[in-house]
Amino acid sequence: MDRGSFLAPPPGRPTLRSVGARFWRSLRQPSQPLHCGLPPAPSTPLLDLTALVLDTETTGLNVRSDRIISAAGYRLAQGSLAEAPLFDRLIDPRRPIPAASTAFHGIVDGMVAGVGDFHKHWP
Repeated sequence: MDRGSFLAPPPGRPTLRSVGARFWRSLRQPSQPLHCGLPPAPSTPLLDLTALVLDTETTGLNVRSDRIISAAGYRLAQGSLAEAPLFDRLIDPRRPIPAASTAFHGIVDGMVAGVGDFHKHWP
């Protein structure tokens, strides 16, 4: 068996590339205007950069089977993180949240019931 076939996913399973492509397609169709501008010069000090820090919580650590249950975005500017998020959403994973995950982030099934799945929150 060559190395390429060993790393290939089983037929019918999504690849990281296909999942990434769907994510980037969703970003190309935002519900509000995005103002990205030009990238900074490589010599720009980190304290001069403005960025979005994305925080997620999931049902577990398996990227193939676990789901995002919370997403929040905080503005980072001049080395300081904003006190309040730009957005903070609970997401229904449409499956039970394991007790081990709840122990880590404190999110229980009742908090996400009926709030909509990932596709409701991200186009």
